[in-house]
Amino acid sequence: MAWIKSFLDWILSFFKSLVLTLWDMFTDVFYLVIDLILKTVGVVIDGVFSLLTFDPLQYVSAIPPSVMNILGLIGLGQALTIIGVAILIRLGLQLIPFTRLGS
Repeated sequence: MAWIKSFLDWILSFFKSLVLTLWDMFTDVFYLVIDLILKTVGVVIDGVFSLLTFDPLQYVSAIPPSVMNILGLIGLGQALTIIGVAILIRLGLQLIPFTRLGS
């Protein structure tokens, strides 16, 4: 009777190992598909952004010196910096739990 119990235990452990192996194979294939999709999306996004040749510095350099002087006097650079930091702080505060999102 002991050999029957050991044989049944072996069969049980074999099927348990088989199920775990199949589960690992399924999850590996799933992760492979997700990885391939994300790599494809990355290549597409890189291709789209490589087509965009927007360089704001060429437009800033085209501004006449008198206009640049007035923009400097009214503090446009500092104002844009303050606005940018305020937006970053607001986005950071949105990530704190128990604060109202969308406010």
